[in-house]
Amino acid sequence: MLIRIFFHNFLKIIILFNFLNLVNAFAELPDLGSSSSVDLSLEGEKILGGQIYNRLLNSGIILDDAEATDFLKLELKKIISAGVRDNLIVGESLKLIEGFDIFLINDPMLNAFALPGAKIGVHTGLIFGVDTEGEFMSVLTHELAHVTQRHISRMYGNNKESSALMMAAAILSAMALTSSNADAAMGIISLGQGAALQKRLSFSKSAENEADRLGLRLLQASGYHPNEMISMLEKLSLRNRLSAKNAPWFSTHPLDYERIAEIESRISMNLRKNFKNNSQIQNAFEWIKIRLENNLRFTNNEESNLLLIDSGKHNLKSLWEFFWSSLRHGDLKLATKTINELSESVSLLSNRGKFLPMISVAKATLFKKLGKHAQVVNEVESMEKSSGFSIQHHSARALLRLKLESLLSLNQLQSAEKTAKWLIENWPNDYTVWGYRAMIAEKLNQRSNAHIYTAEKYAAMGEWDMASEQLRIAREGEKLDYITLSKLDFRLNQINSKIKEILK
Repeated sequence: MLIRIFFHNFLKIIILFNFLNLVNAFAELPDLGSSSSVDLSLEGEKILGGQIYNRLLNSGIILDDAEATDFLKLELKKIISAGVRDNLIVGESLKLIEGFDIFLINDPMLNAFALPGAKIGVHTGLIFGVDTEGEFMSVLTHELAHVTQRHISRMYGNNKESSALMMAAAILSAMALTSSNADAAMGIISLGQGAALQKRLSFSKSAENEADRLGLRLLQASGYHPNEMISMLEKLSLRNRLSAKNAPWFSTHPLDYERIAEIESRISMNLRKNFKNNSQIQNAFEWIKIRLENNLRFTNNEESNLLLIDSGKHNLKSLWEFFWSSLRHGDLKLATKTINELSESVSLLSNRGKFLPMISVAKATLFKKLGKHAQVVNEVESMEKSSGFSIQHHSARALLRLKLESLLSLNQLQSAEKTAKWLIENWPNDYTVWGYRAMIAEKLNQRSNAHIYTAEKYAAMGEWDMASEQLRIAREGEKLDYITLSKLDFRLNQINSKIKEILK
């Protein structure tokens, strides 16, 4: 018992030490204007948001799931387009959201948050905690409204010290969620939330009301029923009552009955509008949800009480869930039978183009699990040649990544490089693929290219100093031709300018 008490107190000391270090680290963020300024500049927002994202990335908490992330990006892009079309997003916000980003946090909390510079983080717990895509998007449109109205930058401008503590608290939470020790994790989370609450860093009531109004209009403009927002708020409120403490989302988005009543009154005034049927989108969202939930259980080695059932007696969604469950339980023979049955059924749908690439991801994942890398390549290439395939589909990057990984396993380096190059042309900030390109170049004994690709990997991660160092190594290495040297110098100047921009 005494040993446990000593260990617990020791952990508290470590947590406090980490907290003080993080506050000091945030004090080293670039001076983006005096604390008396109204808000940050657009460029200042992007710099601050990029640095926070980089620290989250380095914490290991960001989930690198290409299919799920691209699905969210495409859906958010549709919402933004609808907002621009209906003049809900105007002025300087148009420039701010040009480079918007959305990323997944591997964490069970029902939460989402916005960072400066049009970045939105989504906890996997939010995806698992909603019943419909509309409920999920109601949270997303609310966060997007905070971004377009620049509420975060105004908070930072009004009280720079408090905002630094708020950002430190966010990073502390990220640290906690990657901790292998539960007591330490809870201590870090409590400390982080305590710092935020002490400084009252939640959004103001006026900011919340503004985000509610605009978020609701964005939700409607995108074709979702406005009642989805009420349904989501009720779900969060119920969870609050059951847990006797605020859900993480409410910690920074305080809710009262006046806000709910105002949202309800606005919905009642706008119910005359006709809304499109979102069943197709919801099905795709549900399929993403099912795959993610099963994959994360497998990754985290969690026990599951899910019973394997007769696949032939269930609908397409149930078959999809049955496949991923079978794969997670290691019954590859049953998984093969199920995905073949599902593939045949989906091919008969009128909207099969939405789901066939997702089926292809499932098949390629199964082949990879079986160690049949040639079949992975054949599956992906067959899908690429099909008439319904588009590089804009949310499963496209995931498929091409699976192909790339299998080509590397087969040691088909030239084909792997061709695939990696195609991926980068379409997703230039995919740091994982840049890492693969560096690996391929190293195997091909192209040392300068290996350093150049490693530099681009670091640049995509926001590690600008390391990117610059890699380019300098590439320049000083093997003899380069004039064109390659010119391109390298141009990119080095770009990255060094970025570093100066951050430090000034």
